[in-house]
Amino acid sequence: MDKSTNQPYKILGDKLKSLRKNHHETIEEVSSAVEIDNQELIKIESGVTKPSEEILMYLINHFQLSDNEATTFWQLANYDNVSSNFFNKTIDENLMNNLILLMPLELRPLYSDHVEIILGDSGLVINFNQQINNQLIPITKVGMTLEQANILQKALENALLKIKYNSGPKKLSSPKK
Repeated sequence: MDKSTNQPYKILGDKLKSLRKNHHETIEEVSSAVEIDNQELIKIESGVTKPSEEILMYLINHFQLSDNEATTFWQLANYDNVSSNFFNKTIDENLMNNLILLMPLELRPLYSDHVEIILGDSGLVINFNQQINNQLIPITKVGMTLEQANILQKALENALLKIKYNSGPKKLSSPKK
């Protein structure tokens, strides 16, 4: 049986695997970072399947590829023709809402009223949401290693303790004469 038939995206998969290894990352770390199953990344790296346009964009961003490198990966996945090019597609309303959330126009805090934490073997992703009309709307998501999560936990505990015990200067009563 012809091996290229079983692995139509072998070159793309090999390049992604090489990229992952050059960054000294495990399958678990990369799959967690781009929020796919470990087995899906294994299939992509083996050339059996190609990543969706969205997953390929996540991989490109995760590895911080240059425009030229990104174009090469895009072409290897056969996303280089105009009709299927992710960059040239008409942006639907749902995608536009997500893009606005990812690219805030102002540097003001975004407030959430719901938090969801997704744990992986090597890290976690925190999804911050707002509930609007009984529907959770994503505000932002932050991924981090377990080491970073421990640092965040300590920083939050310290901030909350400062608020609780240092709510303002304590005034001593005047000495009695």
